[in-house]
Amino acid sequence: MYTTIDLTHGDAVLLEKRQKLFEQLETPETIPRFFDGVAEDVCWTLHGKHKLASEYQSKRSFLSLVVDRLRPMMRNDLQFRIKRLHVGDPVVVAEMESGSVGADGHPYDQFYVWICTFDGGIIVNVHAYVDSMVVNEFLRRNEPSS
Repeated sequence: MYTTIDLTHGDAVLLEKRQKLFEQLETPETIPRFFDGVAEDVCWTLHGKHKLASEYQSKRSFLSLVVDRLRPMMRNDLQFRIKRLHVGDPVVVAEMESGSVGADGHPYDQFYVWICTFDGGIIVNVHAYVDSMVVNEFLRRNEPSS
């Protein structure tokens, strides 16, 4: 179970909608449903000093260049464990940990902080922060040589 910080000023419907959306990240089978709540033209900035750090100008770009790149390197697919969810309007901050294991058998010991801005019910902007050293080491150990 995770902690929810309610910044919605008592809007129980909004709180529940945001919680349900982010809970889709907790199992690999429902992750695509989370991305159904992301705008096609989202601006997704992945911060850090690693190979994946960039500003992605569409959902398709982020999924193909980040998510689809990482998934084959995971034994148990991408897995997120929500630790804290700060739910407001228009911003939600998700603090998460990885539950994934790399193809090499080592845990992908990553943390994530996603600052998501909504326009209505759709995420239109994300600033995502991860541990760059963990990303670089994971890619070094698991990414096939080209």
